[in-house]
Amino acid sequence: MAALALLRLIGLITNPVFRQCISTSLIAPGEARPAWRLVLGAPALGVWSSG
Repeated sequence: MAALALLRLIGLITNPVFRQCISTSLIAPGEARPAWRLVLGAPALGVWSSG
């Protein structure tokens, strides 16, 4: 149950960042074609915001 909740949380955070939509579904990495700035910036922002 906890694993499913974590997967949904990952989808909820990843989809707005890479696909600009609100959803808990997971997508294959090849389906999204984000800009390189977003690929490098999103993890850096996550590390910075978590402390």
